[in-house]
Amino acid sequence: MTAPNAWGPDALSRDPEVGRAVAADPLCLSKTTFRLGAVAFAAQSRVQAGLSALRISTLVTHGDADPIISVAATERLGQLPGVTRLTYPGLRHETLNEPDGPAVVADIVAWLSAQAGGPST
Repeated sequence: MTAPNAWGPDALSRDPEVGRAVAADPLCLSKTTFRLGAVAFAAQSRVQAGLSALRISTLVTHGDADPIISVAATERLGQLPGVTRLTYPGLRHETLNEPDGPAVVADIVAWLSAQAGGPST
């Protein structure tokens, strides 16, 4: 059984071209199976239960205008040791596909460089 997604292509990015590309792509589905939903909720429970075991440096990026996953959903991650959480005002679900995407990429590169002990440029 399937159900329509509760969001449209415009939920992904403020760039209308991203929405048009998603709508035209036959591999981008507009509905979800109930089985996928059940598996996803079960995985979320396992991840939540195991967060204290996270032992590697982790970067979390999130647009604060994401209509698919609330920015509050990653707050707990940002409180963990070794986790850097970056939120982006006004950005939606696919932060890299936003008009501000190059700035997000630059932040990711700087974080990776810092993790590797290199320069942050």
